[in-house]
Amino acid sequence: MMYNILWIDDDHEKMLGLKGRAKMANITLNGFKSKESGMAELKKNYQNYDGVLLDAKFLESDSDVEGSEDTLFIHRTRDEIRDLPKKFEIFVLTGQAEAFDSSEFKKSFQNVYVKGSDESINKLFTDLKAAADRQQDTQLRHKFPEVFKILDEKCIGSKHSDTLLSVLKSLSDDSLAGVDEDFTSIRVVLETIFKRLSELEILPANFTDEKGWINGSSKFISNKHESYLHTDSDFFHPMVQETLFRIMNVVQDGSHNEGNLNYKCDDFCRTQKTGYLYKSTVYAFLDVLVYFRKLMDDNQNPEENRKRWKTSESQSKTGILKQDENNNFFIDDCIFQYNIVSKVLKPGDVVEILSTNANTNAKTKDKYPFFVTKFNKINP
Repeated sequence: MMYNILWIDDDHEKMLGLKGRAKMANITLNGFKSKESGMAELKKNYQNYDGVLLDAKFLESDSDVEGSEDTLFIHRTRDEIRDLPKKFEIFVLTGQAEAFDSSEFKKSFQNVYVKGSDESINKLFTDLKAAADRQQDTQLRHKFPEVFKILDEKCIGSKHSDTLLSVLKSLSDDSLAGVDEDFTSIRVVLETIFKRLSELEILPANFTDEKGWINGSSKFISNKHESYLHTDSDFFHPMVQETLFRIMNVVQDGSHNEGNLNYKCDDFCRTQKTGYLYKSTVYAFLDVLVYFRKLMDDNQNPEENRKRWKTSESQSKTGILKQDENNNFFIDDCIFQYNIVSKVLKPGDVVEILSTNANTNAKTKDKYPFFVTKFNKINP
């Protein structure tokens, strides 16, 4: 996995060789010309960076003229970095002799390296990675590289980087029992995934504007939504369908501690005090993240995606009940629940179908995509 370094140097655009050399050392140097642009990025996305590299002299603002570089700005930048929630060890790469030869400068900046010196630059790369490896955030990014790919702009973007890091840190926290705020973090990331799936029309467009869309999204993916039917029954992996459905049951219940709760998750976690339910849910959640990252990455065309589902038409119809070679009761493409229908109906009866759901039985759903939930017997 690459180390992501923020680099402020007004000449960074000219230093393609150094950037290429860094890539070979698994380091991405994200360059900025000035204190203003570099710190704006770091303050906004500090959680995405593993380290900071500065020139000894650079511009205060991108609009400043060449020649106005000053060592004053590295000191101001250092002070602002110290105020960030995440702590960075600062490294300096410079060609300014007054910097790397100055004992006073080295009192403020201990990690100073010389531009143009292969030996010094090799040591810089080694030291940058060593410092990053001491940070818990970097350790987690390297331990769970596939999970963090969900933060790619083609997927959900980086806005939940802090949330995801917090969830991963909780796995090693034995004091966490899985109280409401922990499950809420998982739900927030899943909500963003559902919204992105809707933008790609893997879920219907604007689906997340509907009432009850969070549970509705899980039902849609699981092919249990009463208003939609999958036309490509193999698009979502059945294990992910089932895993996501179970995660949502726990997370939705665990995010609340009042009201009509089916599972009383919060009460269970506070009574049990092991944290095992929460951590098992996190691991299932991580598998879902990895799966949906690849699904979104491979399916970026909304026009193609919307072909994989359709609105479930009203199945109100009247027909003659039949029984196939496997003893399934059916009318056209609608299958009935055997243990109920066999007691009250027989083949040849005239039956009015009042409502259906999508058939989720892997053995019969291709032949009978609809499962009858309500019906009336017409003839005596």
